[in-house]
Amino acid sequence: MNVYVIGAGVSMQVGYPVGGQLFSEVDKFVKSPDGSEHREKWDKLCGWLECNEDVLLREAYQNKDLEGLFTILDLASKLRLDASSMVVREMFKRGNTEVERARAGAAKLYRETEFHSDCRKTMLFALGDFFQAKHRDDLNNHSAEGWDCLREFGDKLRRGDVVITFNYDATLERVLLEQRKWTPTDGYGFSNIINFDSEDDRARAELGSAVKILHLHGCVGWFDWGTSSPSAAPANLPRSTIALSRSFLQSLGANVRGTSILDPPEGKPMLIHPSFMKNFEQAHGGLPDLWRHAGSALKDACAVFVIGYSLPEADGAAMALLITNTDRKRVQVVNEDAIHSGRLRQLLTSERATAIADTAPPLKFEDWVAQLRSPTW
Repeated sequence: MNVYVIGAGVSMQVGYPVGGQLFSEVDKFVKSPDGSEHREKWDKLCGWLECNEDVLLREAYQNKDLEGLFTILDLASKLRLDASSMVVREMFKRGNTEVERARAGAAKLYRETEFHSDCRKTMLFALGDFFQAKHRDDLNNHSAEGWDCLREFGDKLRRGDVVITFNYDATLERVLLEQRKWTPTDGYGFSNIINFDSEDDRARAELGSAVKILHLHGCVGWFDWGTSSPSAAPANLPRSTIALSRSFLQSLGANVRGTSILDPPEGKPMLIHPSFMKNFEQAHGGLPDLWRHAGSALKDACAVFVIGYSLPEADGAAMALLITNTDRKRVQVVNEDAIHSGRLRQLLTSERATAIADTAPPLKFEDWVAQLRSPTW
């Protein structure tokens, strides 16, 4: 069994942006004729950021640094939550003076960070809308030439292989669904009850997925009953259940009538957004279980390939996952960027070069795929 850890450099092959391009692409999408319904709020957000008195927000916006912007806004969100928690704690102490002081402090903070909170929500919805729109477009565009490399990669994946991805898109599962190597009933590392329209699809679902795809930062079509709409969650489903929306699966190319007993409420998908303050608890256990699955797969792997993933500083959890669960002798880095390639080789492989420039040359995804052997089932 091999494990393939993929990043934005793989989805880039079919038109998805890498991290540094994400804010500009979301901005372009929101302002397009078919863009997000949050256009008015987005324009206000951009105006506020451009002239902001906070140099950090202003510079992050000028640099189109989505990760930096989210980090600052996430900190404001945490401070608001901490202020509310302080009020509750003081109430239990029954000290009226301290309670009023805590309430006054929380009220002041809420007033001063109200627009921070609004902007954060707007950015989250815009990010989700962007990836959902890209996913819908892929249904009609996935025959384009850029998909050939991804299809060749899918062809060469073997039964039992695991793909760990930090991407939000569903491009690889779209390919593997076509190739009959993957089904949404179990292909994401958790079970889903899905009503397929055809007997063939139902028979395939019973056989299960030959390849599993673990989205450790969530996926564009995932929703969580606990955070999307608690009142809509079926009583017999645990709060940790990750649900797949029918529209997502239909746009993926699956012929379905419904999913997860009831269709989950549409809205903001389950995405761990770019930030130095990633919150994995928002999935109520769903994503942490996938991280455990990923750790086990990495430990058991015959070989680990890190492909098109730069392992940015903000992905500290991913670094810990890879460093603590892989054997350096079994890791290969596939990255066309010389700096990222050299850095990851020294972090994750058995190479001990004295300088990044001394490590093996960078390798393009398409060149590496061409070298892969086809599987013998």
